[in-house]
Amino acid sequence: MGERLFRRLKVNYQSTIITKDGIFKGIIENMSMGGFFLRINNRIELGENVAVEIALKNEASNLNIITNATVVRIEENGIAFKFEQMELYNYWTLHSYLHYVNA
Repeated sequence: MGERLFRRLKVNYQSTIITKDGIFKGIIENMSMGGFFLRINNRIELGENVAVEIALKNEASNLNIITNATVVRIEENGIAFKFEQMELYNYWTLHSYLHYVNA
């Protein structure tokens, strides 16, 4: 595996994934500006593009971002996704939030 472009942070965010086969819920275990790993029981095909809603919650705020992601790895306990075509507002919201979590 190549070197990562973004640092991963351990998180515990609820997420909703919308696929061609339905709507599924899971917990994001770790996340970076490049993508995330979702603990989920449902199976999604490698390479599938999905819509994702992520609930960014802490004691200071309660924000949701909605964006697109692609399945890049499937493991027994979850699925790794790469963010795709994130709108600027969502990008900066996620960037600021992850910076806050890392502080």
